[in-house]
Amino acid sequence: MVMGRVKAHIQHKMLAGVLAAIPLAVTAFILWYVDSQVRTLFPELRYPFVGIVIALVAIYVLGLFVTSVVGRLFIRFLDWALERVPGLKPLYVTWKQVALT
Repeated sequence: MVMGRVKAHIQHKMLAGVLAAIPLAVTAFILWYVDSQVRTLFPELRYPFVGIVIALVAIYVLGLFVTSVVGRLFIRFLDWALERVPGLKPLYVTWKQVALT
């Protein structure tokens, strides 16, 4: 009985850790990717993390867009379109649920 509770506790905490790590890992990857692309496009930039600052500004601007009226309409249209693509719907709906959770 005690082992069952310990096992359930460990499984629950591992799942919570994975679900917390996914958005952190995706964000870190996006920041790294944008930083590396900015350094490739502008090799004269010698300051560290300039790409990360640009990525953060881009994320902020994206946030401004998606919270505007036009952005919300665009997101609704994109949601509608992606849910109708055969084979992509289950994947899209699953990731949407994870993101909303």
